[in-house]
Amino acid sequence: MLTDKAITMCLLEFLKEYSDANHIMSMKEIPAKMESDYGLKPDRRTIYSGIATLLDFGYDISTYDENGKGYFLRERDFEPYEITMLSWIGRLTVCYTYCLISFFGSSCFSCTFVYIILMMLIYEQ
Repeated sequence: MLTDKAITMCLLEFLKEYSDANHIMSMKEIPAKMESDYGLKPDRRTIYSGIATLLDFGYDISTYDENGKGYFLRERDFEPYEITMLSWIGRLTVCYTYCLISFFGSSCFSCTFVYIILMMLIYEQ
């Protein structure tokens, strides 16, 4: 049986894969989905503890207390295709860079990111 620490790491991967602002996971959905995908059967206390641990480590998770619906991971790392797109655009001007940082702040949603990059490429030509 996995330890609570291992379950916390699985919970993080679960939130990365399945949750966002449009897909908020309820406390009822989380253990059911973790059981079907990972073969784990964490109880609610373990999930609450895992979320608290992830919050303590600085992960930006929206909680039920904040949104009244459930849990989702707000902040995401760049996806591999986003990094590739940025490498293609090595000639970003200071203005574009400032706009991207201002627009995204500390979070990035893939569709919006791709749209802005494509629009910059179109208008640059």
